[in-house]
Amino acid sequence: MCGLFVIVEISDGDSMVLNLEPKTKEHCKRAIGWQRSHGQNKSPMHICRYDVESDSFVSTGDESRKFQPNRKPFTETSWLRFKGRLRFDVMTHAERLDHIWKTKHSDYKGKIDGKRYILIQRNGTASVPLSSLTESEIRREFF
Repeated sequence: MCGLFVIVEISDGDSMVLNLEPKTKEHCKRAIGWQRSHGQNKSPMHICRYDVESDSFVSTGDESRKFQPNRKPFTETSWLRFKGRLRFDVMTHAERLDHIWKTKHSDYKGKIDGKRYILIQRNGTASVPLSSLTESEIRREFF
């Protein structure tokens, strides 16, 4: 099973995601093992899947355990990209474009005559209307 994450319980019900990239169950087990043997982190850790409906991480070992990780260790952009990737498959085309617009750095986007434009790689660097992105370009922006 892929699409799993390691959630670390910090204190007072606070938790954090160990890595923002989804992993297999075996990779999660290795990450926990490494933290236990080489890292300084002895806090409880859980292998979880992301549940879009509840916007939380659910333990694969105990589905009643749900976590809302602290996002402070990550930049705003990296957290928004992370959440966007989690929701990608359930988003509409318009929602995907809005997400790209929100997460794109201001140096790489702008408005011309009220239309949203972004810089992308299309036969070199190109400024294109956000609405003209192909599905493969949208995927590239997410992943």
